[in-house]
Amino acid sequence: MNTTAKGLKFEDKVFDYFSSLLKKDELNFAPKKYSKIFKHKKYPTDTSRKIEFDITIETYNPLSDDKNWSSLIVIECKSYGRKVDIADFDEFESKLKNVSNSAVKGILVTQKGFSNHQ
Repeated sequence: MNTTAKGLKFEDKVFDYFSSLLKKDELNFAPKKYSKIFKHKKYPTDTSRKIEFDITIETYNPLSDDKNWSSLIVIECKSYGRKVDIADFDEFESKLKNVSNSAVKGILVTQKGFSNHQ
């Protein structure tokens, strides 16, 4: 199995896990009634380009007529054969900031853990 296929398989596993938690209403940051989960959805940035994330959970404000999300959880999956290092984290953080300076939170999921940073 090539690295792309391994990565997609890991994303599917993480998606299924978070979908299950959302379906059981076990995500305190995303109430089931007002949230939706997506794979590989693209989001606009401050520039004209869009960024695609592995998994996102959009939560909507039930008191608003606005159809856009009010909070966004971005889940990035790293299926490396090594620990995730600070450069990967910095890249992820930069992507989050490009989508919005507020109401966006990130979760970085890895199979090997994280390297020690000084």
